[in-house]
Amino acid sequence: RIVQVGNNGITGDIDLSINGVISGGTSSINKTDLGVLEIAGTTSNTFTGGFQVSDGTVLLNKTAGSDTTGGDQGGLT
Repeated sequence: RIVQVGNNGITGDIDLSINGVISGGTSSINKTDLGVLEIAGTTSNTFTGGFQVSDGTVLLNKTAGSDTTGGDQGGLT
């Protein structure tokens, strides 16, 4: 899946926050555009695909010990 997060023009803020579990089997995530995406919450994400940041910023704000970028094959590139 492509997650396009545009920048709202305000420096230093979060443009989109996902606060919960990201699931979906072997689907991968590709973050595009200049905005800031926050991945937050207290429960691990369960997708096993990759996690790519093509542009912009991703803030990894899961609770310590939680898996932010996916399961077995997940990895941040």
